[in-house]
Amino acid sequence: MSIDRVVQLNDSAMARGGATALALASAIGLRSRDIPVTYFAGEGDVASELKQSGADIVQISGSAIAADHRLSGAAKGLYRTNVANVVTRWIQRNDTPRTVYHLHNWAHFLSPAVFSALRAVQDRLVITTHDFFLTCPNGAQYSFPESRSCPRRANSAACIAHNCDRRSYADKLWRVSRHTLRQQLFDLQDAPVRFSVIHRGMMPLLAQGGMPIDKMVPIPNPIRPFVHERVAAERNHEVLFVGRLTHEKGPDVVAEAARQAGLKIVFVGDGPMQAELEAAYPEAVFHGWKAPEEIAAIARNARMLVMPSRWAEPYGLVAGEALWSGIPVVLSENAFIAPEITGAGAGLAVPNSAAAFADAMRTIAQDDALTARMSHAAFHNTQAIGNTPDSWLDAHIRLYEERLPPVVSATHATAEQEPPALRARLFNVKYSANLGDGLIAACLESAIEQVSASADVRSVDMAARKALGDDIPARGALLKTLDALPPAARQILIRAPLALAGTMKWRPHYARELDGANCIVIGGGNLLADIDLNFPTKIGLVMQEAERLGLPVALHAVGVSGEWTRAGLARMTRALARPALKSVSVRDLRSQQLWRALFGTPVGLDAHLAADPGLLAGVAMPYSSPARTGETVVGVGITSPLSVRYHAMGEIAEGFDERYAALVEAMLQRGHRVVLFTNGAPEDRRYLETLRRPLAQLAPADRLSFEQPSDPAGLCATIAGFDLLIAHRLHAIIAGYAYGVPVVGLRWDPKLDSFLAAVSLEGHLGDLAAMPTATLAAIADAAIAAPVPESARAATVLRARAGVEQLVGVLHAAVAASARPR
Repeated sequence: MSIDRVVQLNDSAMARGGATALALASAIGLRSRDIPVTYFAGEGDVASELKQSGADIVQISGSAIAADHRLSGAAKGLYRTNVANVVTRWIQRNDTPRTVYHLHNWAHFLSPAVFSALRAVQDRLVITTHDFFLTCPNGAQYSFPESRSCPRRANSAACIAHNCDRRSYADKLWRVSRHTLRQQLFDLQDAPVRFSVIHRGMMPLLAQGGMPIDKMVPIPNPIRPFVHERVAAERNHEVLFVGRLTHEKGPDVVAEAARQAGLKIVFVGDGPMQAELEAAYPEAVFHGWKAPEEIAAIARNARMLVMPSRWAEPYGLVAGEALWSGIPVVLSENAFIAPEITGAGAGLAVPNSAAAFADAMRTIAQDDALTARMSHAAFHNTQAIGNTPDSWLDAHIRLYEERLPPVVSATHATAEQEPPALRARLFNVKYSANLGDGLIAACLESAIEQVSASADVRSVDMAARKALGDDIPARGALLKTLDALPPAARQILIRAPLALAGTMKWRPHYARELDGANCIVIGGGNLLADIDLNFPTKIGLVMQEAERLGLPVALHAVGVSGEWTRAGLARMTRALARPALKSVSVRDLRSQQLWRALFGTPVGLDAHLAADPGLLAGVAMPYSSPARTGETVVGVGITSPLSVRYHAMGEIAEGFDERYAALVEAMLQRGHRVVLFTNGAPEDRRYLETLRRPLAQLAPADRLSFEQPSDPAGLCATIAGFDLLIAHRLHAIIAGYAYGVPVVGLRWDPKLDSFLAAVSLEGHLGDLAAMPTATLAAIADAAIAAPVPESARAATVLRARAGVEQLVGVLHAAVAASARPR
């Protein structure tokens, strides 16, 4: 790491609002990356997490400006001399050329004096615009007496003449004086700083106030959902407000709206309006300020969250926290985040009035189906609204490093040192009969070799298979037996065979294959799953071998299941908590949320997102589309109902034979040619053979054909020739997407829902078991009529490639670190 230290400066060290919470998250996150941090703040309480992080904390004496005596407070608020003195002395004694300075809130304690101290290091300064105090005297771009956004330019004649202050015109003039002093001490146009902007919507207003737009870097806020599983909002009845009880936040608007709509509203937060609201709305529930874990318990009962801010809310972190928990949001239409929420189908944006909020709240309260759709859209389709804590921290570290001069090694001043060659072993299920698993392995092998040309990359099949077809004898009979047993009996039955296979077969195989390796990758695929203790056992053995050999391990683009037995979760947690694990990436937002809920704390690593390697199929195994004859070729992937029941989260209806027949007949009636195929699993292959005779009677062989690919390349060649693909199997769908084939997924496992959500194709999800054939056929028609734009598909493929590039960087660093003498 090229950063010596990050100096964070903020009014407070105890969060009572979003800005300080973000300043603390930044400091604590940097410390978790072993980056030294000094945190400046006014005196007062200090968050325990900041104390425990190991950051150096410097508190400056004095009280908040609003708490000071009126006259002395006015003078101190304009310029706190002791702030300038303390920060200046620290810089003189401790600054290095690679120390970065990050200023957060300054208007409530630090005052413009902090800018005079920071002028000496302004070339290494980043300022986060949590609000508009840098470009607007009252910090809100809002006229409080008029209860509307203010169009006036800061400190213009029109601005100075207008009373926009929440208190008085005298206070407004004091704010104008402070703004003028800040301009004199620190000119936004000339200062060589960068401004971290929490939402792109702020940028025009900041530019209007004199901030150069080329110095702005949009970095959306980090979102930590209230809870990590989807709140079933459609079953709930409470309206939730989370935030400060102040006029500009609009709690009175939604208190009245809830009364008009006849709904129960719950307020979490405190502020100057609390007593007034409690007296006027005794039917409402007021919890006061609550810690995050307490908010989580309250949020589980929410049908919707309301954000009725009167001013143009720069971000509205609580909206993101609700969305990523699956809670629909009703918010003021002037909030910068409003178009993104309504565009995702995750909420409603309305004018800031009690009547408008009442109508919207009533709409969601009275329609369970609408609420469920919004809840699912919020949970699955709003990833772009914000950063994860990890990606937010990464973005700021990149911004810090851009402010620093390049590092020149004393011993390699003229040439960069070559990264160590990778001898990577990829643990996966490459030779599984399910050819989608082999597809993932082939794509990841190819991508690592392309990114790191000197890499020696080889897959290791975790079931100790050495080739396709080398599979468990009588697999279908075993699945049928296990499927018939109660879960507890399955657990007992499987333990002895697992232990025997681990000792006699799997671990010896791993040891042989790791000979000469210097790093391990586990992934991709849905490997963090507990199907009869299979992967918890195998990954545990891989991690034991890694630790024995001193090899670094990275989990890459894995899926995480939400269904765990107590024994399976304990085994997997023990395996992943080993220090050999250096990095974790997961393939979708649901997996990221499950990682954080299940493993993040005990393992001590966060998981970042990396797109599924199967999306690189078109790069690893390119195929040209066959010459078209004018007819539409529809591929229907056949999956055994036994497999669907074994892997599915809920009950799967009987009658698959008839449902597949009806689907095929609907495609034939539309004039399409139909190809029935499988991903290769033996039970799927056998099931397709049982369907062959009855389905063959529906059309002649030139209209209906059957294919059984025998390897991943054959599977890809088959799929690349389709004009439409309909299937349950995830990696058939991913391959179809990779080759530009319109896809319709058949619901059975949440991992399929998650992928389609990640590529904005939620509407391409059907349900063979529950949906009328006419509805399913209509989804297919829509998919053909509106294929994914090539630009969107290419961007998704590039994200998969970028994930591999990041993986290779992690591996190079880990191998280099392990090679250093200790």
